[in-house]
Amino acid sequence: MYDEIKEKFNTCCISDSYQRINSTHPFNIYLGLNEENKKSLSIIANGNIEEIESSRMIRVNIYQREDNKITISFDLLEEEMSDLFYRFCADIIESSELILPKDIIHFTIQRWKDWILLFKNQLNTILNELEVKGLLGELIFLKNIMFKKYGYEKSLNAWMGPTLAHKDFEINDTWYEIKTINQNGIAVKISSIEQLDSNVDGELVVLFLERSNVEVSDSITLNSYIKEIKKELPQNLQPLFDIKLAQAKYKYEKDYDQYVYSLKNENHYIVNNRFPRIKKDMLPIGIIKTNYELLLESLETFKVDGD
Repeated sequence: MYDEIKEKFNTCCISDSYQRINSTHPFNIYLGLNEENKKSLSIIANGNIEEIESSRMIRVNIYQREDNKITISFDLLEEEMSDLFYRFCADIIESSELILPKDIIHFTIQRWKDWILLFKNQLNTILNELEVKGLLGELIFLKNIMFKKYGYEKSLNAWMGPTLAHKDFEINDTWYEIKTINQNGIAVKISSIEQLDSNVDGELVVLFLERSNVEVSDSITLNSYIKEIKKELPQNLQPLFDIKLAQAKYKYEKDYDQYVYSLKNENHYIVNNRFPRIKKDMLPIGIIKTNYELLLESLETFKVDGD
């Protein structure tokens, strides 16, 4: 789909001219050039006007036509962002195929609210090393455990860490909280009560990373690991992965290649009603948040296999 979209835009030559994406898609989605000769995606459908935000790179217009149908258009303002815009168009086209007709406008707006993070994120500052390690730990768990146990799509949807949710992964009737520490680390910091507070059992997963160099065979960087995952993912799920990365404030930066690691160990602990943790209902009246550290050697009886 990406290549088809790129080809359509590359062959557009007339301003204010659009072509329907194909004859089989259930919705009237068009690609072309607007009156300013800017690349544009436009959808015409029944629905309601909702508030929607533009970005510096993508201008969004929404209005009601004389026939009462809604037109929503996305215009690319900065040509250097064409690659990302093509991926956005591909995602809207592919992900909307099974949407009910009455929901297409609302669906598109909600989808854009995720994608706008990617376009805004192009201006963000880079992650610091602590943030790099934290994101890399979640990605290692995603690739090595979640994909194998739950499959690609369910795993990506379960990955909540980038949204700053209480748990890094929530799926079915369990959850996982991921902590990444140095190889010689003896404790993990629980930065909020909610990270381990739950009425259902979950897992605390501790990954031990050691600083390394690119000459070591098993060394990884944040950039290289993301590239590996993208090679493994089905093409239709790559936009969802990109959205998750944007929510985690990641965009490719060569500076990340200076942080090279080797995964040395991985411990899994069952978090049940006997696990040493602070829960919200244990706090004295007047205290609403706190953080604490867990000594790993005290958790040996809670170790479980990570399969």
